[in-house]
Amino acid sequence: MKNLNIVGVVSALIILTGCAGRSPDPVAIAQVGDGRITCEQMTSEIANNKSKMSDLSQEENLKRGQNVAAGVAGAMLIVPLLAMDFQDAAGEEKTALEHRNQHLSSLYVHRCNENVQKTFSGDGQVSHIDTLQR
Repeated sequence: MKNLNIVGVVSALIILTGCAGRSPDPVAIAQVGDGRITCEQMTSEIANNKSKMSDLSQEENLKRGQNVAAGVAGAMLIVPLLAMDFQDAAGEEKTALEHRNQHLSSLYVHRCNENVQKTFSGDGQVSHIDTLQR
């Protein structure tokens, strides 16, 4: 009977650990309408993605702090360990937005390369685009 109780508690703990955090919802790098978006829409989406990436960085930092606190408390009690978030949803979403921006930047260079100043990252990818005023 005692072993059955232990199995039940362990099973409940395993099920509950799946509830911590949220599942990542990364944006697709290439999207169906990419062939039809205008240059202005591309620059607008890149700017919006950068804003989202900033928000996701803040979420990552908050989650890191919460995980540290839960880990410290979990050293004394096992229950706080259930609150730890191992899914890294914000990190995955931020990486997907970075790749989306690289894709949009590449499209922009090929489609809207008139009067454009490009900033390249270390790996040769376009990391920033500024439209020059005429």
